[in-house]
Amino acid sequence: MKNFTFKLILMLLLLVSATSVFAQLVMMPKRILTGYENNPCYISFSAKGAYSVLTTSGAEIEIRDQDFNKLWTYQNSGNAGAGKGVFSPDEKYMIFSKFQSRGDVAVLRISDKKIIYQIKAHDEYVSDLVLSPDGKMLATCGTDSKIKIFQWKNEALVLLQTISVQISEQAYAEYANAIKFSPDSKYLVFGGRMGTATYDTQNKFLSGKPSEIQVFSLQANTFKLVQSLPERFDVEAIVFHPKGQYFVAATSERLLAFKLNGGKFVADRAFTDADYLGSLSFSPDGKYLAGSRMNIFKVWEWKNGSINLVHENEMSRLSIVDVQFSSDGNYLANSSLDKKLTFWELPNAPIAKNAEKRGETQKPAPQQTEPKKTDTNELEGFVPTTTGKNYLFLIGINQYKFWNPLHNAQKDAQDIKK
Repeated sequence: MKNFTFKLILMLLLLVSATSVFAQLVMMPKRILTGYENNPCYISFSAKGAYSVLTTSGAEIEIRDQDFNKLWTYQNSGNAGAGKGVFSPDEKYMIFSKFQSRGDVAVLRISDKKIIYQIKAHDEYVSDLVLSPDGKMLATCGTDSKIKIFQWKNEALVLLQTISVQISEQAYAEYANAIKFSPDSKYLVFGGRMGTATYDTQNKFLSGKPSEIQVFSLQANTFKLVQSLPERFDVEAIVFHPKGQYFVAATSERLLAFKLNGGKFVADRAFTDADYLGSLSFSPDGKYLAGSRMNIFKVWEWKNGSINLVHENEMSRLSIVDVQFSSDGNYLANSSLDKKLTFWELPNAPIAKNAEKRGETQKPAPQQTEPKKTDTNELEGFVPTTTGKNYLFLIGINQYKFWNPLHNAQKDAQDIKK
C-alpha cells in the first residue's frame, strides 16, 4: 500500500509539473497517422470540419472524414510533387492542383467521388490555390509568373482574369509563392520569392530588387493592384486573421503583421523571434496563430496584432511541412518528414457541439474492464513532461506509461497500476 501511495504521489507530481510547463495552452494528440510511403505535405479542412485533405510529396492526395477514415485517394503518375486541395464552403466539392500534370487543377464531387472538371491553369507548377470564402472565385499562382482568377459556378471553373507578377529566378516548384483571400473576399494578397536582391553575411543590402507583398482589391469584378508593400526577404506564407483586420506574412527572417486602415494595409508589427516559418494558420476564433519552422511548431496567443508564445513543440528530428487549424476549432494538425500526420486536440474543442450541428449523435464511451492496448496509430491522453520531449500517457483508468514521440515508441518505464 505504501509503495502504491508513493508511486501515485510521484505520478501526480509529474503530471502537475508537466502541465505547468505549457499551462497556457496544453494540446494532446488525438490521432497520429502513419504508414505513408511518401512525406505528408499540405493539409486543409472543410468549412464545418466534416473533411480533411492531405497531399504528399509523391503526388498523392487523400480525403478523410471527421473520424479520420479514408474516403478517397488518388496518385498522379507524373513527377509533379505535392499539390494542394481546398473544399467548397458547402463541403460538396474539393478542388485540387496537379491532378494529371504539374499545371492543372481538378474538381472532385465528394458525394460520388468523381472528377467532374479539369483545367490547365498554368504552364508550369501550380504553387498555391485558394477558394474565396464566399465560394465564388478560385485563385491560383504558379512558377510561370501568373496569378489566375477563376469563377466557380455550376461545377465548372471559368477564367476571369490573368495577372502577371515577377517571380525570382531562384523560385522553384511548390515553394515559389503564396496567395490568400481576405475573409470578405474583397482583397487578394500575394507574396513569394519575387526579389533579386543580394545581401552580405550581416544581411546588409548589396544589389538587386527587394521582394514585395502585393495587395489586390476587387473592383467591378476585377482584382486591381492597390498596394506593393516592400519586403527585403522573400515571403514563405500568408494568412488572414478571421476578422479581416490583419494579415500576417512569414519571411525567412521575421513575422510581419499588416493592419487594414482606411482601405489600405499598413505595416503594424514585426516579430524577429519568429523566423523561418514555412506555414501559418489562425484558429477559427482568431485567438491563436500557429507556425512551423524546421522540426518545431509554435503557437502564439494573438491580441490586436501582438503575439505571446503559449506552446512550442519539437515533433521530430525531421522538418515539419505544414501546420493548420481545423475550421471547426477541434484540432491543430501538422505534417512532417518522418511520414506522420498528427492531429492535436485543442482545449475546450467543440467536438460534440459540431457533431450535433451535423445531425450526429455521440456514441457513449464503451465500458472497459481491462486497460486499453496502446496503439501508436491512435494515441490519446498526452501531457508534456518538464523536458518537453516525453509524455505521460493515460492508457487506462489506473495505468500510465511514458512515451517519446521522437522515437515513435514507448520508453521502458515501470507502469503505475492500482
